[in-house]
This record gives sequence, structure tokens and C-alpha cells, in this order.
Amino acid sequence: MPTASKRRVGNLPYELTSFVGRRRELAETKRLLSVTRLVTITGAGGIGKTRLACRVASEVLRTFDDGVWLVDLSEIPDGSSLVAAVSDIVGKPAEYNEHTAPKLAEHLAPKTALLILDCCDQFIASTAALCAFLLRSCPGLRILTTTRQALGIGGEAVFRVPPMTVPSEDLQHPVHSTSRCEAITLFTERAATIVPEFGLTDANHVAVSAICREILSIPVDEGVSGNLRSGACGLDRPGVGADGGGSLK
Repeated sequence: MPTASKRRVGNLPYELTSFVGRRRELAETKRLLSVTRLVTITGAGGIGKTRLACRVASEVLRTFDDGVWLVDLSEIPDGSSLVAAVSDIVGKPAEYNEHTAPKLAEHLAPKTALLILDCCDQFIASTAALCAFLLRSCPGLRILTTTRQALGIGGEAVFRVPPMTVPSEDLQHPVHSTSRCEAITLFTERAATIVPEFGLTDANHVAVSAICREILSIPVDEGVSGNLRSGACGLDRPGVGADGGGSLK
């Protein structure tokens, strides 16, 4: 339990589900954040950029005495609202005008904080300009952004998130080998929250592998839910395997 001196500062959400795999990605992103003040996590939509950013932030939380602050840019209407949105989140409410960015910088300048700008895709130019301004003005600030492309400014370190590991399509893998793949582990854990009796077996692991290869381009939680609820490969019913018979346990 956090002590009063190490209380959780900021608005970083607690995890509702387990964080699966991504050990190398987690370690590398943390390393980059330790040596540079701006790290951009890039990758395809739904590949796990936000989840990785939040996990990294949770593991370095105690490094930032003045908190970790998450700003979801998908919720703002346009780039002109960016500075005001960040100001509101970090505790400096302000209406947007020509003085908003300097006031935000003045507020953050004495602080040791981590700012996460999530879903920057629609506002690359505005985000890049704000990051450059804040980093020049706030020596104790570090910024972690998530987007499909780099911001393209000086001092930026870029980490591209690869797809989770999944068995290759042209090889037959035993179930114990299949279960070690990250996408399979994630699918199995999430599937068990929807169908409690679900488990990876000799009867269904080939079908599960195929589903995971299919849904690598969309959020895996959505892919799991959609495939189970639609009855894909017969994985929606307790006691039914991929071939229509056999146990899911």
C-alpha cells in the first residue's frame, strides 16, 4: 500500500486486466525514457500502444514526484484545443488563448512529471509544436506519446511496437509450444473471462492460432470477444472444441 510520501500523483488509470507479454518492448521503452525526454510509441492501430505506454508509466511512477498525467487526444475536437486539454488535466485549467501555452509551461517548469499524450494521430503538428515548447521550458518534464507516426522533432526517440508473437501459419505446433506465444496467451486469458471453461487444448489450438493471426490488426480484446460471441470455430460453448467435439478445458 502506498505511503503518504509515495502517494499516487496524477491520473494514470489502474489496470483492469493483466498485462501479457511485451517484456522486450517494456524494457526498451523504459530504457529510452531514462535517456531521453521525449519517447514516441508508434505502431498500427490496436496493436497496444496505449497499454504499453500506461504500463511503462506505472512502472516508473515513483520517479516522478509531481505525477504522471495521461491526456487522451481522441477526446478533443481539434488541434487548437490541445493546450487547453493538457492544462485541464495537469491542474492548470485555462481557456485557450495566446497565453495558454506559456502559462502551462510556467506551471510545469518546476515539476518533475511525466506527460502521456495518447492518440496523437489527428494532431501531429500541434502535438509536435507543444512538445518542443514544453521540453525547452520545463527541465523536469518527460513526455511519452502514442501515434502511428513519429512527431519528427529534435530529441525524439521512436519505438515501434511489433505485433505479438503468434505461431506461423505453415507449421504445425504442439499445444505446449503454441501456448508460449504472446498472442495465444492473451487470447486464452481474455477468452476465459467470457467463457470461464475455456482453455487451450489439442482440439482447439490450431483454430485459436488462426484467429490470433487474423485479429493482430485490431484490438485483441475486441477480437477475442467478437470471435467467441459470434461462435467462431465453435469456441463459444463450454465443452465444444474447434472440431465441434472435445473439451475446451
